[in-house]
Amino acid sequence: MQNWGDREKGQLSLDELESAEIQLIRSVQAQCFVDEKSISNLCVFRDHNNIIRVKTRITERIDTSLFLSPILLPNNCIFTQRLVEHFHLKNHHAGTQLLLSIIREKYWIVGGRRTVRKIWNACVNCRRYKSKSPMTDPVSLPGDRVKDAAVFEVDLTPITPAMFLFEIQTAETKDLEIRDANHFRKRLRFRAKVIEELKKRFRNEYLGQLIQRQKQHPQSSNICEGDIVLIRDGWKKRLQWPLARVIKLIPGNDGLVRTVKLRTQSCTLIRPIQRVFPLEVSGNSVTSLPLQKVQHIDSSMNCADPDTVKAAVKPQVTRCGRPVKKPDKLNLLTLTDVFD
Repeated sequence: MQNWGDREKGQLSLDELESAEIQLIRSVQAQCFVDEKSISNLCVFRDHNNIIRVKTRITERIDTSLFLSPILLPNNCIFTQRLVEHFHLKNHHAGTQLLLSIIREKYWIVGGRRTVRKIWNACVNCRRYKSKSPMTDPVSLPGDRVKDAAVFEVDLTPITPAMFLFEIQTAETKDLEIRDANHFRKRLRFRAKVIEELKKRFRNEYLGQLIQRQKQHPQSSNICEGDIVLIRDGWKKRLQWPLARVIKLIPGNDGLVRTVKLRTQSCTLIRPIQRVFPLEVSGNSVTSLPLQKVQHIDSSMNCADPDTVKAAVKPQVTRCGRPVKKPDKLNLLTLTDVFD
């Protein structure tokens, strides 16, 4: 049996509190995240304490490790509910958005906004301030306001002598407020305070929500070297966009390809994948077209008169009499000669 007289007494140390928190989080994650389908859309990893954490898009920022990679928590366990209630009371009954921003500095709750709103709606003190009076249907207008009558037959607001009492307007110039250096120093300090508060809100409410999700744009991996693509040009129609061939894939720091090097008929360009539209033809299929030999035509053979041929082939014209010129769309058969 354990001897209760040998146990340590006094306040808990910081290391003991952190160790207990790690054990609780590890136990909750082991129970709730047995099936990884619920978090399949998140990029997660395990740290040195075997705790599941979420990858964000601000890993290059200089900040705390918990803010850059918050701890993942489920939304359907008692531990998460007690944690949200603790932050709600600690921050003086903060609202949904403020409470969610504070929690996301350290934790990432699956469906966090719904969980925070549920706790906030269950708070008794918050109900006193968010309760609203019931609304009823408007009553019908009285008969004097809707009946047909002569002008001023019904006076809803009688004239009183107080309506003719006005203050005497003066033409004097008001005294100008004298502002010394202390006033401008106060305004400068107030402006610096507002800027710091804006930076803090931007960090908590915006940067804290930028997490990485898996398989958002799987079509970006379909582009390969040698593919024929269209380069987007905002000043031209889609049929007039220039053609190009992908000659190099440029990966980013995370290994994903987000930029490509292209070669057009006149120059070499570097464009992001969002500005490139692949066609249903690759460079290999274009270059593998068989070349057919053209037989030599003897000049001594009798040929038809050119004037007779032109007369036989009647050009196609429009209603106005203009000759129709067929556009040369894409011209995929000559791509090999263009890019080589």
